[in-house]
Amino acid sequence: MLIGVAPLVRGSLLADLDLMGHGDALVICDSNFPARRMTGAEPHRLSVSGPAAVAALASLLPLDHEQPALLMTSQPDDTLRRVQREMLAATGADLSASFLDREAFYVVAMSAQVVVQANEPRAFANMVLRKGTVHVPDPTEP
Repeated sequence: MLIGVAPLVRGSLLADLDLMGHGDALVICDSNFPARRMTGAEPHRLSVSGPAAVAALASLLPLDHEQPALLMTSQPDDTLRRVQREMLAATGADLSASFLDREAFYVVAMSAQVVVQANEPRAFANMVLRKGTVHVPDPTEP
């Protein structure tokens, strides 16, 4: 186990997150999401709720605040479901949210760099986050 790393995030998931670059997509999806069909590969699986998965992942990644969190549309008027509100709050950031219909969400998911499937039974607990940049102070600048 590593110090300062969410204990849920281990092995190949940690390595895949490390390889992500600025603007790369991270999909966190519910247990109903056809993740394997979308990506053609086995998704990383976390045996926690969608919000707990988001919190663990967001603790390790800088999020791109210029890009909204993408959510799958669940209501005709784009009203946030409770689980979607919980997942947005779990980012720990003040991210805006945009909605994509199911097919458009699937297109984004197919091109994601990392897909994590949570053990979340609530429908529409699907989110795309974009990785931001890590800012390290330059010791030569005042």
